[in-house]
Amino acid sequence: MPSSGETLRLLLIEDSETDRIFIRRMLEKALEHGCQVTATERLSEALNRIGAADPDGKPFDAALLDMTLPDSVGPSACEKLRLASPELPVLVLTGIDDESIALESLNQGAQDFLVKCHMDPRLLARAIRYAI
Repeated sequence: MPSSGETLRLLLIEDSETDRIFIRRMLEKALEHGCQVTATERLSEALNRIGAADPDGKPFDAALLDMTLPDSVGPSACEKLRLASPELPVLVLTGIDDESIALESLNQGAQDFLVKCHMDPRLLARAIRYAI
């Protein structure tokens, strides 16, 4: 985890522009030291970002993953991210309020499963901190 006062580097995997704006605003309120968000609309783009050499050499601190993407639907995306980067914490942020899908996501490697309509800035910040 980054040291106190250090900016978090987050990978947001979300195809909805409205949800990306919502999550970014929530992150601004939630994280007092700020964060650098890299957004992708597809899982394949996220996997390429994880595997690509970063100019400053720093890996992402966590990935925030939507469950319904143009190239991936469901918990299998968690496993693909885990296989690409075993140390990367994955938090599922979804509109799907289904406990069986939540459990399957956790079994596939997600550290947490948050339903967007039930999230608030404090909950999101705490989930990110715990996952990291």
